[in-house]
Amino acid sequence: MAREPSDGEVERAMQLLPRLGQEMFTAGSETRAIITALTAVAGRLGLRGLVVDPVGRSLYLMYRQNHKPPYTVLRVNPVTHDRDLSKLCVVYRLVEDLVRGRIDPVDGLKELERRMKARFRIPYWARLLGGMFLAMAVYLQADGPASGLLVAAAMRFLVDQGGRLLSRTNLQAFYAVVGQAMIIAGTGAAVFRLGASPATVTAAVAANLVLLLPVLAVVSLTEDTVFGYPLTAAYRAVIVIRTLFALLAGIAIVNSFGAAAQTLEHGLVEVEFAPLPPALMLLAAAVGAAGNVVLAGGGAGLLPVAIGAGMLAGAVKRICLDQLAMTTPMAVLMAAVALGFAATWIGGRRRLPATAVIIPGISAALLPGSAVATAILRLGHEGGTLAALQEVLVTTAAIGVGVVLGTTAGGRSAT
Repeated sequence: MAREPSDGEVERAMQLLPRLGQEMFTAGSETRAIITALTAVAGRLGLRGLVVDPVGRSLYLMYRQNHKPPYTVLRVNPVTHDRDLSKLCVVYRLVEDLVRGRIDPVDGLKELERRMKARFRIPYWARLLGGMFLAMAVYLQADGPASGLLVAAAMRFLVDQGGRLLSRTNLQAFYAVVGQAMIIAGTGAAVFRLGASPATVTAAVAANLVLLLPVLAVVSLTEDTVFGYPLTAAYRAVIVIRTLFALLAGIAIVNSFGAAAQTLEHGLVEVEFAPLPPALMLLAAAVGAAGNVVLAGGGAGLLPVAIGAGMLAGAVKRICLDQLAMTTPMAVLMAAVALGFAATWIGGRRRLPATAVIIPGISAALLPGSAVATAILRLGHEGGTLAALQEVLVTTAAIGVGVVLGTTAGGRSAT
C-alpha cells in the first residue's frame, strides 16, 4: 500500500502545482493539457486523487487525505493573450522530468524558478520582425500583389508600435484593440489616398486584422467545448467576441471620418480572395510559420519543425481542395488531423510540446483569414457577410476537432 504524503509534502506540492498550471496557462497551453500535466505531476508527488477544476481563467485544486480536512488552492491566472512558446517548452520539459523522476520533487519549485530565469528570450526587435514577416505571409495568402508586401509589413510595424503605446496607458484590452484597428483602417485609408491599388490595401488590411484575432482562444474554445470544460470555453468565447466587436468598432470609427476612408471602405467590400499557386502557397506557409515562432518567442530549435508543420498543413489542405474537391472546412479538418498527428509524433522524439508545433502550423496555413476579413469588412453591406461568418465558425471548429483527432491518434495529448 502506498505511503500517504506528510503535511509538509502536501504543502510543497500545493505550492508547485498551481504555479505550474499558471505558467502553462499564460504560455498558451490548452485546458486539457494543463489538467493532464498537473494530475501526472501530482501522482509523482504522491497526491493521488488530486482534483483539478478549471473555472474560466482560474484554477481550483483540492486534495484530501483520509480523515483530514481537504487542502484547497484557488489560483487566479493573469489575463494574457500572448503565446510564449519558449515558456511552453520549458514547462513541458520540467513536467516530463518531474514525472519521470529526473528531478527531486522537493526541488520542483526552485527548479521551475531557475529554468524560467535561464530560458531563452527573443529580443523585441526580433519579435517585431517576426510579426512583419507573418503579416507579409498572410498578405500573400489574401491575394495581395507582391509589389505591396512592404505595405503589409509597414502597417504591422505601426500597429505594433501603437499597441505598445496603448499598453502604457493601462487601457482595457477592448480599447487597445479598438485603437489598433483604427491604426489599420487609418493607415489603409492614407495609403489608398496616396495611390496604392485597392488589392494592395485590401490584402494589407486583411492580413493585419487577422493578426489581431485571438487565434489561440479561437482554437482552444473548440477543444474546451469538445472535452467538457464549459466555463473555460465560455471565458474564451468572451475574449473572441470582445475582440471582434473591438475590430468592428475601430474600423467603423475611421470609416466615419471622411470621404477617403469611405471610398476605401466601399473598395474593400468588393474584394474577393483567390488561392495562391501551390509553390507560392508553400513558401508563404513556411515564412508564416517561421514568423509565428519568432513572434511567439520560440527558440531557433523550434524553427525547422514549425516550418515543416506549416508546409505540411498547407500541402494537405491544398491537396484536399484541388485534388479531392473537398469543401474548405473539410480540407482544414483533414489538414488539422495530419498536423496534430505529426506534431505529436515529432514532439515525443524531440521533447517538444505538440502545441508548440501545432500553433505555427495553424497560423501559417489553416486560419480562415480571408473569411474573417470578408466578414468584418462587409458587415453592414449586402452580400457575403453571413456566408463568411458561417465559414469562420465551421472552419474554426474543424481546426479544433481535427487537432484533437490527430493528437489522439498520435498516442499522446498535445501539451
